[in-house]
Amino acid sequence: MSARPDFRGYGAVWRLHFVAGLLVLPILMLMAATGGAYLFKDEIDSAIYGDVLRAPPADGVQPSRWLAAAEAASGGEVTRITVPADGRSAEAVVRRQDVDPIRLHLDPTSAAILGQTPPDGSMSWVRDLHSLTLLGPQANLLPELAAGWAIVLVASGAILWWPRRGQRLAAGSRSLWRRIHGWTGTFAGVVIVFLALTGMPWSAVWGQQA
Repeated sequence: MSARPDFRGYGAVWRLHFVAGLLVLPILMLMAATGGAYLFKDEIDSAIYGDVLRAPPADGVQPSRWLAAAEAASGGEVTRITVPADGRSAEAVVRRQDVDPIRLHLDPTSAAILGQTPPDGSMSWVRDLHSLTLLGPQANLLPELAAGWAIVLVASGAILWWPRRGQRLAAGSRSLWRRIHGWTGTFAGVVIVFLALTGMPWSAVWGQQA
């Protein structure tokens, strides 16, 4: 027979923990998936833009030719040139008036334009999805709200899990799952709070105050 933890406000804390989990779980899953995509930037770019990223090895480095070809083709100003590794195209980031910058890819030998990609490649839309600005400027507030509620989730979970005198759990599957949830949350909670706090400087409201 199990004894219900006996302290004032247990039910309120449990409901707060439950609601916080429902609110933050979808956003945390999205943050985790899009944040993890940054670890595979090169692989994702190769899969999406493989045709313009590959080029025959160059006989020598010719940044001045690449710069002139990129500016002539785009009508803008080159702000960055990337010398390619063997088998990769040269890259020139071009800034143009009243439009977004672009990244041109050139054959390192002939300086011919192979194609163009966003300056950050596939990470441009991943970054926008990670911050939810892809859904509109106001949606950027959701990750900040989720970070705050994630801290509430961890704090309320710690209160519910904290050992108290006289607390006893009965044997059974529910007790097992509660222990698994508690121990998993203990380790995951440290990571969640760390990520929530370190992500705040890039948020819409708190970031502007930092």
